[in-house]
Amino acid sequence: MRFLLWLSLASLILVPWSAAEEAPEIRLLETIPQAFSYSRMPLPLTEAPYAISIIDREDIELSGAAEIFELLRFSPGVTIFQAGAAEASVGMRGVNGLHANNILVLLDGRPVYNDFAGDNLFSYLPVSLEDLERIEIVRGPQSVIYGANAYSGVVNLITRKPPTSSSLTLKPGIPYRHQYYLALSSERQETGVYVSGAWDEVGSFADHEDRARRMKKLYTYLRRDLGPGSLTLSAGAAQGALAYFAIPNRSHTNRDGLSSFVRLQYQRGGLETEASWQNFEEDISYQDFFRNWLNIDHFDLTIKKHLRPSPSQRLMLAGACRYSTYSSGYTPKRHTQLIYSLFGEYQARIQKRLILWTGARVRHHPVTGDKVFPRLSLIYLLNPGRSLRFSAGTAYKDPTYIELYEDLWPRSWIHEMGNRRLRSERLNSYEIAYQAWFSPQFYLGTSLFYNRYQDVLGPVVTKEGGTLLIRRENLLDLDQYGGEIEASLRTGPWTLRLNYQYVWGERVTETIFGPVPRHQVKGQIRYLAPEGWWFEMRAHLQDTSHYSVRDRRSGVYLWRGLSPYFWADIVLGYQPRRNLKVSLTIHNLFHDTHKEYPSGEKIGTWFGAKIDYRF
Repeated sequence: MRFLLWLSLASLILVPWSAAEEAPEIRLLETIPQAFSYSRMPLPLTEAPYAISIIDREDIELSGAAEIFELLRFSPGVTIFQAGAAEASVGMRGVNGLHANNILVLLDGRPVYNDFAGDNLFSYLPVSLEDLERIEIVRGPQSVIYGANAYSGVVNLITRKPPTSSSLTLKPGIPYRHQYYLALSSERQETGVYVSGAWDEVGSFADHEDRARRMKKLYTYLRRDLGPGSLTLSAGAAQGALAYFAIPNRSHTNRDGLSSFVRLQYQRGGLETEASWQNFEEDISYQDFFRNWLNIDHFDLTIKKHLRPSPSQRLMLAGACRYSTYSSGYTPKRHTQLIYSLFGEYQARIQKRLILWTGARVRHHPVTGDKVFPRLSLIYLLNPGRSLRFSAGTAYKDPTYIELYEDLWPRSWIHEMGNRRLRSERLNSYEIAYQAWFSPQFYLGTSLFYNRYQDVLGPVVTKEGGTLLIRRENLLDLDQYGGEIEASLRTGPWTLRLNYQYVWGERVTETIFGPVPRHQVKGQIRYLAPEGWWFEMRAHLQDTSHYSVRDRRSGVYLWRGLSPYFWADIVLGYQPRRNLKVSLTIHNLFHDTHKEYPSGEKIGTWFGAKIDYRF
């Protein structure tokens, strides 16, 4: 921790301050990346109330990545573990778990999680990596704007909009991996249409004939300009099968499901109205021991009003409600929930160099009751392109349906019961950060944060006769602190990026926060030649991840560690024509075979090719 503090102070003192003055101020400000996750209007990252990282369209096209979570692996502050070849759990700042329900994944600002386990399964997203224009990763609590599960951060997947080119993408891989993608786009006068479809099959690392995923996807987007306003309709579906922990000679969980949604948006001036429906159906089986089905419907309505009281002030007022229904093979009846909230955010430039962000959400949940969640950020603009920020905020995570209502395996030797007296988990976070664009090519950012987790859920195991009873309870409060350092440099055809993360937290079981490393170092180097070819290498060094297992005889938790690993991807690509790109990628270049989750399979090396043709 002292090392991070001294390094943060040194970055303020030792870096040459004259570098920014060599370039005109206007040019420097225009080159600062802008984010859209906080407002419809572009927001420079130096004025954002929390830490934001951006993966743009160029990063996506040149990466050679086959999955969305492959790009997230190399982002600052993000923790990834793969339990199998086809799916990964994504967390931020030392918080992760098998269900990956500690962050919120958005598709164009719409939450995609389901209330059964609160998880974000990337395989069931109706979009593919090729559908995305950019990815914005927001670190820190975001419940004021996005509600439940925006706990340790948000991943906002922003899709491509017409007009854009139609495309055909083929991504074969070795060992067994086939991914095919087709997108059609058209725009005429006031109407724009975008339609895409994808199909893929992925084999497990351990047994390539054992399918870890089979999936079909369809996504469509329609926009109509209506004079002073616009109407947008989007819809999509993903259907297929997943195999968790697909390890030879060991059983794995089979999940066959269908995820679909329809979304309608209307914008006029400062008014935004959005209504959406999402359905998730799934059959889950584990040998003859466990078999279940579930069906979840979500209906969401959000109304926002953006106001400009003065040129130096912005005000957003909003209301939202979410009605959901849930039924499964292990629940005696159909459950329903109605959650509603009022929230708002205010931004003001108090002085020429001082910006204030403040907001709050008042929310009602039928089980956990009424809560208020505030947030505050102060940003001091030191010079053009440089800012110092202090943030304090609160986030919450509501209990899921499985934690509240589900009675699993009631007729076997193990019985997991729901608990209707649970409280929402709460996070109080404090952060100080500095970021600077010393020139249009050179960026440096540092941050230090402290998190206080309250009412963290965990399992309580008791034994009655020959049956183990498992019930979720609000068990404990936890403290955590850490820091992040990131830098990027663009010079001619070269791009270099480097980031480091340190997280210290009290040791808890992997069923609460998952195995999380204390140190992570990530880097990227890219060369984009004028002749049309490019080279890229990404690397991820992670130290030992500690987790705990329960001794079957004593019931005592024993600490174990997953070995550190070094992951590297290398990409070589060529663009022979303006509308054609081909690339070859080696994933896990040095064949550092390792486990990222205790009961998961070993992650190995695989080769991927990509052919992208636009017409």
